[in-house]
Amino acid sequence: MSQPSPRPVSRAERISHLAHERLGLEQLRPGQVEGVESALEGRDTLCVMSTGSGKTAIYELAGMLLGGPAIVVSPAMRQSNDEPMIERAR
Repeated sequence: MSQPSPRPVSRAERISHLAHERLGLEQLRPGQVEGVESALEGRDTLCVMSTGSGKTAIYELAGMLLGGPAIVVSPAMRQSNDEPMIERAR
């Protein structure tokens, strides 16, 4: 008797699995899967989300799934580097 073929894994499931395996995220937040899918489809993608909501993960996941180099520019990372300088200037 033959085994039933496994059901196809959706792109959203692949994204969620990769987020868990590579980034340690238990689940993605609203808008993250859509952002990754948009980037994977080659569309210019801008995700406007609050600080700490996981914007960088969107672009990291897209880069991993595309299989090539990815450059992620995160203003929050730059801001956190500037804050100590601002405090010292006061």
